[in-house]
Amino acid sequence: MMNTINMFFLATFVISVILTVEVHTSAKQLSKEISKEKISSCSRRYDTCANEYRACWKNYNRCLWSCSDDCRKNSSIITDSSTVTDPPALTKCYIACEDKCRSENKGCVDYDKACKDVCSKEFYYCLKDK
Repeated sequence: MMNTINMFFLATFVISVILTVEVHTSAKQLSKEISKEKISSCSRRYDTCANEYRACWKNYNRCLWSCSDDCRKNSSIITDSSTVTDPPALTKCYIACEDKCRSENKGCVDYDKACKDVCSKEFYYCLKDK
């Protein structure tokens, strides 16, 4: 009789250990799935936030390309005597065009920087909150 009771307690103990390990493993796996889902969800939110401001950046880049082309064709944007084919002149073209396009698109460029800051913070808090 005593052996039967001991066997019963031993079997109960073994079953409870197996169930505990199973539950712990399942919880760990669920936690990993939630983490992947959370990261994916937060990434989608970041992309949505950042995509709203890409048109602005396209305008700025279009301005830069157009200005650089004009500068290479004629050095009207450069006020010194260097020729447009000289590397320093090309650098001057780029700097002059960057200044021109930044001033023309100032609100847009500032807005884009602010957006990236906001979107990055939203992404961080999204990961932290979930």
